[in-house]
Amino acid sequence: MIPPGVKIHGNVILGENVSICEPAELNGTGSSITIGDGCDIAAFTVLNVADSSDRCIGRSTEIKRAPIVLGGRVFVGSHCLIGGGATIRDRCKVAAHTAMTEPVEIPCDSLVTDREPRWHIGSLSRWHRFGRLWVKVGCYA
Repeated sequence: MIPPGVKIHGNVILGENVSICEPAELNGTGSSITIGDGCDIAAFTVLNVADSSDRCIGRSTEIKRAPIVLGGRVFVGSHCLIGGGATIRDRCKVAAHTAMTEPVEIPCDSLVTDREPRWHIGSLSRWHRFGRLWVKVGCYA
């Protein structure tokens, strides 16, 4: 059951045993959002397939839209933004306050953040850059 404070618009496909805390918003209008089985989306999170920023500043007349895919058993921390073109494979964690604003594909069993990792999180050699994101690959395998 989805709580009343979760707003869902457009083409959104939810797998089984998906938990979405309120408030949250999923906007699949003009494209699609697919959320796999067993995902957990924390409060104050937005998944939005649309990006109107280029239209707003006059660089385009169109709104860019691209699908969002979350594999199975993905955890998305609170206050996150996941934009169009993001694919997050199975068993990943997206750290709280992470903004994924560019198309990206995150491998299975990864930890994702948009803040530079610190020494206490583990060896920096295990972290990889994916655009503006930091991804620790294979940490949940």
